[in-house]
Amino acid sequence: MDAPVCSRLAHGEMATPAAGRGRSASLAATMTDEGKLYYDHCKRILHLLEETDAIIGGDRGTPSGLLRLTVPTAFGRLHVLPLLHRYMATWPDLRVDVSFSDRVEELVDGGYDLAIRIGIGSPDSRMISCVVAHHVGIFCAAPSYLDLRGRPEKPDDLLSHDCVVFRSETRRHPWRFRDDDGSWANMSGRVRLRFDSGEAIRDAAIAGVGVVKLPSFLVQEALADGRLEQVLSGHETESVPIQAVYSSKRYLSAKVRCLIDLMSTEWTATRRR
Repeated sequence: MDAPVCSRLAHGEMATPAAGRGRSASLAATMTDEGKLYYDHCKRILHLLEETDAIIGGDRGTPSGLLRLTVPTAFGRLHVLPLLHRYMATWPDLRVDVSFSDRVEELVDGGYDLAIRIGIGSPDSRMISCVVAHHVGIFCAAPSYLDLRGRPEKPDDLLSHDCVVFRSETRRHPWRFRDDDGSWANMSGRVRLRFDSGEAIRDAAIAGVGVVKLPSFLVQEALADGRLEQVLSGHETESVPIQAVYSSKRYLSAKVRCLIDLMSTEWTATRRR
């Protein structure tokens, strides 16, 4: 059934919402918008059919089939991919389609089974979020910047510094520190640059633009070779959750459930070492 449908769709022979306008020039004119919409709906239907097959009998607790996954660029490359290689070696019937993105993808419209995101807050009501690990950010800057502007010794000192931060259309990214009374306080300096890429923020810090807060996996090499210098290490800052996010409307298949369990076990154990 799948091959004839794909073939007919590719040749523009399927009935579309614009079918009443005729099959010649009108179809060509509407294929860009309405054809794409039709195609996206077909993809979701096929995905639901796969899930139905899994529920009825194909999924007996063994990961198999196609897993559609979206992960942050740097974290995905450094931490998700090595884990994924082992996961696929364990389950030879599993195929994986991975998208690298630092944006908060729309799981429903994007057709993903699972998204790994860092510090996104609470997803909307259509999503279920599971915290699989935490990371604590490291404040750092280039030694050349610190020689010029001074080294902050307490959070309030950031007020006289330039900062490079994450940008987001849906949320703010305040830097939070624990006060002496145990409460959390927001603090940041003058924001000079915003990026939606952790690697871009790191590179800006190395170039001497300002102070940044980034996870250790992004800055550990630059700290080791002296391109970056850690500051404010004696002040407690808020940890950031690493979350596995999936649609609340989809059946939680073995391929998704087992990967979430593996991530939680592996990354928690790594953090304790």
